[in-house]
Amino acid sequence: MRLPLIAALPVLLAGCGAANIKGSTAEQQIKAANAAYKTVKCPKDISAAQGATFTCMATTKKGDYLVTVQVDSVTGGKAHLSFVKAEKKVH
Repeated sequence: MRLPLIAALPVLLAGCGAANIKGSTAEQQIKAANAAYKTVKCPKDISAAQGATFTCMATTKKGDYLVTVQVDSVTGGKAHLSFVKAEKKVH
């Protein structure tokens, strides 16, 4: 089951023309999309290719979660993301 759209994030062009999403931008948007997330940590540079997925660490009052996010589409310089799943991290 796919979870709701997170946001449309700006896409940055990195070296060799590869499109990336800044990790800090993704962190802010993911945190804003779920008030239970107190902190979110994502990879520094994320591929903005359609269908790409990435995993971030989100911290809540109930513990840490691995949050998987997918790039649904890239249009007009924006990457449209949605939640795929969130799994409690086992320490």
